[in-house]
Amino acid sequence: MITYSGTLKVSAHEFYTTMLEQMAADINQKTGRTMSGKDLEKGCRYKIKTKRGNKIYESLIDIEKPVRDRKIGSTYTIDGKTYKMIYEIKPMEEYLTEVTYIQDDGTDKNGFFARRLVESNTKTRFKEFEKYIIKNRNNE
Repeated sequence: MITYSGTLKVSAHEFYTTMLEQMAADINQKTGRTMSGKDLEKGCRYKIKTKRGNKIYESLIDIEKPVRDRKIGSTYTIDGKTYKMIYEIKPMEEYLTEVTYIQDDGTDKNGFFARRLVESNTKTRFKEFEKYIIKNRNNE
């Protein structure tokens, strides 16, 4: 299991709603379905085709029913292997939120380089999310 925590200058609600909207946009793009972040508040399950090397696999994505402004979780199953991703959201102040990203592939084989890659990618994603949310907040 790999975890990364970061503090963002956004409210827990802003992070929660933006994350669900981004997930819905991803589903719309990959499946052609029309969904919104609000639709994902009930949870969702869908299948997509994923190419790895020369093989095409059917992947199952299961988005768990989230806990409003507190937790968003999903599982991704491909070729019999399941990966779990969770965002734990902890409000600190009105516009200050600690978010912990947890990635678990069910093994203890998360070496130094894998851990550093996930941490680096998550840190970058958090900074981009924070910028996006603040920009949209200021445009409203």
